[in-house]
Amino acid sequence: MNVLRVIGLPSYHLDHVSLQSVNYLQSFNRLRSLNLPAGQGLQARLGSAIGSALLGCFLINPGTLQAATPTDRSPADSPAFRSRVLMPQASIAQALITQALITQAPIAQVIVTEKRDRFTLGDPTRSEPGYREANLRIPVISGISDPTLLNKVQQAISLKSVFGQSLEEMRAEFPEYHWLTRLDYQVNYNANSILDLTYFVEGLGAYPSGFERHIAVDLKTGKVLRPHDLFKTQALGSLARRVEQKMQQAIQTKRAQLAQDNQDVGEELFQNHRFRIRNLENFSITPEGVTFHYDYGFPHVVLAAEPEGKFSFTYAELQPFIKPNGAIATLVP
Repeated sequence: MNVLRVIGLPSYHLDHVSLQSVNYLQSFNRLRSLNLPAGQGLQARLGSAIGSALLGCFLINPGTLQAATPTDRSPADSPAFRSRVLMPQASIAQALITQALITQAPIAQVIVTEKRDRFTLGDPTRSEPGYREANLRIPVISGISDPTLLNKVQQAISLKSVFGQSLEEMRAEFPEYHWLTRLDYQVNYNANSILDLTYFVEGLGAYPSGFERHIAVDLKTGKVLRPHDLFKTQALGSLARRVEQKMQQAIQTKRAQLAQDNQDVGEELFQNHRFRIRNLENFSITPEGVTFHYDYGFPHVVLAAEPEGKFSFTYAELQPFIKPNGAIATLVP
């Protein structure tokens, strides 16, 4: 196997170089599968720093190698040349190619495992009436080799980033406020360099209540995705109007149901609800498409009268709005 030919460098008939390592061969096969621009030299393929280093590993000094390989290339067949030049450099090249592959290939998905915790107030063994308990399930990210990127992704989905309080800050607050009873999460999407999560929060005060928080992260950068990362900026107004149409239909459907059941919850509850561009921030990404969320804010006593607040669109429906080369551009069928 000619290593130099595989990676696009001139051939010096070094087929005798021992490259039987499966991992090494797989590295070269993966390198070829990246479909990087051909004919632009090794530095253009792998980046100047890695390309220069790898070039140095194999050629060391082009003049020296050429001088050591005359027309018949007999010196390149000598055991001394193989042991002194080729084999040590092949080991270094393998490490550099591995690093190049890590740099070039984006993280498609991550591993999400749960961390469980519990806050308590009072002693449950004494059947105290004031005993309170909160159960928490928190996502922990792994599967990213770059520690800086891993930290960015973990911070993006952390309790501090999403709720403004860390786990320890929530714990310290619990004895005084103890509203929280449950904090959980759900993975909506974990592919194509996107991680999308929904947090569910439940609590108990005068009555039980709860809310959701939605977060989507670009696994290539660790940044939280915003509507302009998914959709054309000039199309956000049109997209908001499309969601608004579905929302008004949901409002009319709920009002009709209430009228049929002879329930009067007050017409004012349904007024002044409009889906604006700013409401596009509250979205979640799924394998099927994107769902936009709207909170009507109905009081607990009439919560059952609240219209549907989740409006889903397939990627095909969203195609006119999706940003070319944006975060979800490859998901359009």
